[in-house]
Amino acid sequence: MTTTPVKTSSRTPPHVVAYRSVTATIAVLLLLSFGFGLAGYGPFSPLHSLVSPVTHALHLDRIQG
Repeated sequence: MTTTPVKTSSRTPPHVVAYRSVTATIAVLLLLSFGFGLAGYGPFSPLHSLVSPVTHALHLDRIQG
């Protein structure tokens, strides 16, 4: 009696790959928008006015010693 090994496919289903790709793309775009907002550009640019006093204070502390 001989048995043939069963081949199992361990491929990730295409809908999971698509979901992960879309999720990763959205996350990257949000992080970029947030980063540009901190720099004063893009849709989150009001963040720049909130962060500007903090970065200014840190910059002055660095210059003073």
